[in-house]
Amino acid sequence: MTKTEVRPETIDLKALFSRMNALGFPKDFVSSTLLPSWWCEEFEQTKGAVVEAAAYISRRTSLDFRTLLSTDELVTLPETGRHKYKLTEGTQQNELKPAQAIADRVAEVVSYACIQPVKNIEGLTAQDIRAEILKNYPCVTLESLIDFCWKNGVPVVHLNHFPKRPRIKKSEEPCEPQPKQKKFDGMVGYFRANLEQTVNRPVIAIGKNEKSHAWLSFILAHEIGHIVCGHVREESIIDEKITPEPSEDPQEVEADEFAIALLFGRKNASYYSLKNLNAPALTKYAQSYAEADRVDAGAVVLNHSWYKAHIAKDNEEKAIAWKIARASLKSVEKQSNAPAYINSYLVDNLDWENLSDDTQEFLERMTGIEV
Repeated sequence: MTKTEVRPETIDLKALFSRMNALGFPKDFVSSTLLPSWWCEEFEQTKGAVVEAAAYISRRTSLDFRTLLSTDELVTLPETGRHKYKLTEGTQQNELKPAQAIADRVAEVVSYACIQPVKNIEGLTAQDIRAEILKNYPCVTLESLIDFCWKNGVPVVHLNHFPKRPRIKKSEEPCEPQPKQKKFDGMVGYFRANLEQTVNRPVIAIGKNEKSHAWLSFILAHEIGHIVCGHVREESIIDEKITPEPSEDPQEVEADEFAIALLFGRKNASYYSLKNLNAPALTKYAQSYAEADRVDAGAVVLNHSWYKAHIAKDNEEKAIAWKIARASLKSVEKQSNAPAYINSYLVDNLDWENLSDDTQEFLERMTGIEV
């Protein structure tokens, strides 16, 4: 749509920012993420600024361009009919919509730009994938899981730059109430791999702000489980929280069992010591089992600690269990930075020349990489 096609009754820039704030995108997020790097206050005073802003926002969120500018239409986030939300008690779908809208757009970009042709991994078992990984790695780690995904044309991206809870003013136009704003641990779904939409590929997005490789390994293995078990053929899955805690959702139980079997070789793997281990003792315990069972020592630490926390008699005892786990992970994993490591694969596995400068900039902002 050209500037001359915009009707005279379009809204002004202040009203556009107000609309975005009401949807869950405060002005500072719009300015820092949804608008181009050259955007400035001086340009905001020009006649075409609101049209330019709406165009960038539309491309980076999939919000309808015409509706963004219209004075008589209510702006809403894209419908979520293609999404299945796995929520914790008390969370509403609307609280995850802004994060999901941004993640969807990033997933569309990396799916389209992925160099590796997509291969069908649905129907593989955890043992199939584990056996393939152990041909080249001593155990199943975050590195080996990411390598497996990209080799099969399944992009993995880490996102943690989401809009925070906006301030809603009485003067702003009405929208669905958003008392809270949350993000997800993991998301997986199929996105188009070419402009003709004849091929779709699965994309995994991880949203948990966690530097531990072992922690994000479980989340990644869980999302791989959703793919191979056929949970995402028609709908994407938004997992608000991913832990091996008991669940009433059969798909979550199946994905958890798959993840544990993939990481440890058996779906009911449990590492537990009757003794109350301190951090050095837990590290030694994890390393001894890691070598014997061909498992990641960090994964053993988490498995042991999850069980300790699960049987804790109170919150204080649970907090102690996780404090010991954190100290042990620091010893086992040294200076780990899982989000940066995950996104380092984007540099060599995407066709950057096939992406516009605008799209490259957006992806760089959302992932923290530099191309």
